[in-house]
Amino acid sequence: MLTDRRTLLKLALFGLACGGSPVRTAGERQTKLSDDVLQAAAETSNLFAADLQKLLGTEGGNLFFSPASISAALAMTAAGAEGETRKEMFSVLHASGESDAWLRGMGGLSRLLNATGEGYTLQMANRLWGQNGFQFRADYLLRMEEQFAAPLGQVDFVGAPEPSREAINAWVAEQTRDRIKDLLPAGSITGLTRLVLTNAIYFKADWRDEFNKKLTQEQPFRCADGKQVTLPLMNLEKSFPYAEDELAQVLELPYKSGGLSMVVILPKDKGGLSELEQQLTNERLSGWMKQLEPQSTMVFFPKFKLETQFSLAAALKKLGMPRAFDSRAEFGGMSTEAPLNISDVVHKAFVEVDEQGTEAAAATGVIMATRAAPIQREPKVFRADHPFLFLIRHRESGAVLFAGRLSQPK
Repeated sequence: MLTDRRTLLKLALFGLACGGSPVRTAGERQTKLSDDVLQAAAETSNLFAADLQKLLGTEGGNLFFSPASISAALAMTAAGAEGETRKEMFSVLHASGESDAWLRGMGGLSRLLNATGEGYTLQMANRLWGQNGFQFRADYLLRMEEQFAAPLGQVDFVGAPEPSREAINAWVAEQTRDRIKDLLPAGSITGLTRLVLTNAIYFKADWRDEFNKKLTQEQPFRCADGKQVTLPLMNLEKSFPYAEDELAQVLELPYKSGGLSMVVILPKDKGGLSELEQQLTNERLSGWMKQLEPQSTMVFFPKFKLETQFSLAAALKKLGMPRAFDSRAEFGGMSTEAPLNISDVVHKAFVEVDEQGTEAAAATGVIMATRAAPIQREPKVFRADHPFLFLIRHRESGAVLFAGRLSQPK
């Protein structure tokens, strides 16, 4: 989908939202970590997410996932890796520098990005699921609990793999308000499974300026394959942060919280999403973000719903961490009772956009097993009736919680 990993990185489409603390008040969300540590963690996650986006987008069509969730789950896993396995994982995650500081930064961001208030909810949760009686290192479990708020739950993978899978899926469903069900597919948990690391993220927010349902009308939408379908386009004229150049229009739709927003990048050519992705440069994207200014804008935006599910194992191996998945894996930082390796990394995501706002959720499971422009007087028109990119971001930290593309609406 993207010609190089820099495209969505430079767009700041990706950011970190790791961790799993309960919802906190503004005062409770304060962290003792420096802004530099938090920013460094977010920047490394941006790099990793852009790499992953390149691989996930190669098949074309719609795409939606949570880089926040994936980064959190893999960071917890990397914390227990050693030797060459640790080097590979930290390299793929772009976690350069002092690794403990990086992990603390990831945990700090998790605390920052848990919030609730009038018209919005943002919740993230982490949890470990370990084989009953299996000896995990106490220092690893302590780090997971203190830095990622990820307690250990004990299950019986050996004697009851299917009930264990159902228990984990039930927890994920509860954390995501039943938006993510059956994260772990049948057969993913076996008698060789010893540990599953899970992250779940849930987001729901009302628009700052809601769309009037009476103005929503069925309108044509030109798909990426050139075909035309009909779908409901919402309509609203208001002042929104807006920028444009000869290639694209960029619109920011704030949520009621004031600290969360959706950014939409719409190619001016209705068949130009591929060209947009190819021509994105750091200078162009940086310019767009700097040029976002309040502008009276006539917005036409589709109501849509997307659901995705996939295994990340192949993509992560291609990115440079194959060792973690095979017999060479070194996860002595988790346990010394038996050698462990990653058997799979699964991810599932959901998003729904309507007149009132946006609801999105995602979950990631890492399964560990033993071996065997200036304001104009006239309103701008932003008609998203052809493929576009979109993201949901946390403005204060710059972290992007979800990212996707609408290419073939159903």
